[in-house]
Amino acid sequence: MSRGNVGSTPVLQSVSGPALECAPDGKKLRSEREALELIGEAMQHGASLVLVPVKRLEDDFFRLGTRIAGGIVSRHVSASLALRDFVREANRGDRVWFVANVAEIEQRLQRPADGRGTSETAD
Repeated sequence: MSRGNVGSTPVLQSVSGPALECAPDGKKLRSEREALELIGEAMQHGASLVLVPVKRLEDDFFRLGTRIAGGIVSRHVSASLALRDFVREANRGDRVWFVANVAEIEQRLQRPADGRGTSETAD
């Protein structure tokens, strides 16, 4: 992994993409809301992974009865799945598209309105 910085936030470059690395001495995560804010910060920096040292997690995180860990994980997974489904549905239409690069948008713009004019070829 190589390291970069976005402001004061360390961003690591890994084979799976950018990752936000939380400093071990920062504010402890005490709730689902704080975890979601951290995920939002990661997304602002283009990170697809968040590295949180154990010492940044409130003790209650490790107590199953508090449901903090489960809430954080399930909300993140649910939000990710919902976003994935939204992007897939949007890309089926002709008004809003999520694309990886300019070449992909150019290819989509060349398709007829019904989307059947061109097809991707398999190698």
